[in-house]
Amino acid sequence: MGRKSAERLILMLLALGLSGCAQVNSTQGGGQTANANSGTITLFLRATKAAGPAALKMAVSGLSMADSSGNPVAVLSSVMEPEVRHMELAPTMLAQAAIPPGNFSNILATVANPELSVVDAQGNVTQLTGTTTPSVKLAVSAVNIAHTLSLTAKGTAGVMLDIDLDQSISKDGSGNYVITPTITATQVDSTQAGESLVDDIGTITSVSSGAAPVLNMKLQSSGSNVTVDTNGETLWSADITQLSNLQAGQSIEITADMEGSGSYLAKFVGSSTEELSTTYEGLLTKATTDSSGNTSITVAVQR
Repeated sequence: MGRKSAERLILMLLALGLSGCAQVNSTQGGGQTANANSGTITLFLRATKAAGPAALKMAVSGLSMADSSGNPVAVLSSVMEPEVRHMELAPTMLAQAAIPPGNFSNILATVANPELSVVDAQGNVTQLTGTTTPSVKLAVSAVNIAHTLSLTAKGTAGVMLDIDLDQSISKDGSGNYVITPTITATQVDSTQAGESLVDDIGTITSVSSGAAPVLNMKLQSSGSNVTVDTNGETLWSADITQLSNLQAGQSIEITADMEGSGSYLAKFVGSSTEELSTTYEGLLTKATTDSSGNTSITVAVQR
């Protein structure tokens, strides 16, 4: 394995061990029409560790906030399937919406189709669903998360959703897993969430013209659709000789930090490497260091 492939493997292992994946959505509030005074609400997701389970995945078909009249304001326009891993150090953006300003209370999430990844003592990963033995099921189809929020005209607000995996996952008398999502919410600044893309691969869906193009792309790792801004400090690989060479459908590699707007600002953009065939994704199950300082890792390869 080449040096770059080894570095990418380590980065992916760190990302899989410390962060999660979620579909990013930008939409308008349902039941209300976003206008020139609308603000932007961004929801982030992070999770605590849990003994045994390594990842939890479920479909989110609805995500809304109640306005001052009690009417639901949607912040999600399509079904998404976030995969929750141990994200206490690296939260991920869950959803983003432009909605009219106002006071809001409670967040309601509609969930279904849970999948659970569990790791045994030997590092073997087992994927559990509603039809496996043991199986996994949701105890509830909707989760009501208490939270009050004031959004000013043209303002921005961020909400961190913390899911406690230990409290959320239990077993019934037959050894089947039961998921009762236990989620709390706190208000944060969008730039405090610490979300970044490190050496990520994605496919360009559209690109603007100009000296500092804006890239819309779909990430290979999560399927998330993200907007990536560039500026004069963005580094470009030598093989991208002209920005006009960037085309929809092209795969690129990117390192970027999240901006307060919820978009990303690219630090580096390059053509995706030809060495992807030697890149693996999986769960880091063990890391040891010998007396000479050499580190060995054990990986439960998922793909």
